[in-house]
Amino acid sequence: VAGSVRAAYLRADARILEPKGGGVFGIIGAGRGVGGATCGASAATAIVYRDPGDGALRLVSANVGNTVVLLKRRGGVAVLSALHTPENATEYSRVQRLGTNPRMPLIRETGGRLRLGGSLSLTRAFGDAYLKPARGRSLGGPPGRRGGGGKEPAAAAPGRASEGGDFGLTAEPDVSITQLREDDEWLIVASNGLVSDLTTRQAAGNGLTLEGIDDIVNTLRGETPAEICSELATVARRNGSVDDITLVFVPLGPKFA
Repeated sequence: VAGSVRAAYLRADARILEPKGGGVFGIIGAGRGVGGATCGASAATAIVYRDPGDGALRLVSANVGNTVVLLKRRGGVAVLSALHTPENATEYSRVQRLGTNPRMPLIRETGGRLRLGGSLSLTRAFGDAYLKPARGRSLGGPPGRRGGGGKEPAAAAPGRASEGGDFGLTAEPDVSITQLREDDEWLIVASNGLVSDLTTRQAAGNGLTLEGIDDIVNTLRGETPAEICSELATVARRNGSVDDITLVFVPLGPKFA
């Protein structure tokens, strides 16, 4: 199951990165990427299935970027997604290992914030062709490993985005499989505008904490998923979130029956 989800993400990204018109015969010199070479997106998915082996209900969740998958169960709200940003130590190491020029690291600080290629605040995403190699020109292998030779691109150059460069950006998702329990209450799939910094669990004027999300859902028990989503987004915006807020709320278990 996990392998199928990973393959689906990578196939989707390959379609997104296809040349989109222009150039000679619509191919040579054509721009890459739906919406342009500097257009990209985070994503998250959640699929519930019944295991044919033991009959248990399982949730397979996956994400790229800073989207979140949250599961409320006994003991609190579990974060089932990974945070793919340069501040994530695992992602930072993965990307920096791909670099071949110590004087020009793939992740560097720009405007007081670590950014991939000096421009992007994510390390995994759909699209953003200017930070990904053109087909057949990859300097690297699968995420976390570099093969082949060649010189390191000096910097991300959106103006020459149709050529692409290998900055370690990938659409390979983090995938987790969780066995669902009868007392699980709800599931949320959301963009990062809903939540605060999950590494510190502090709101800091930027969205909601996990505890804040749980409190709002509890006060709206009995309301429709649409009403719960609306209130969560409203309060996150009131708390100072300025990023995109998109979310899906899925009730689970008898408490939301």
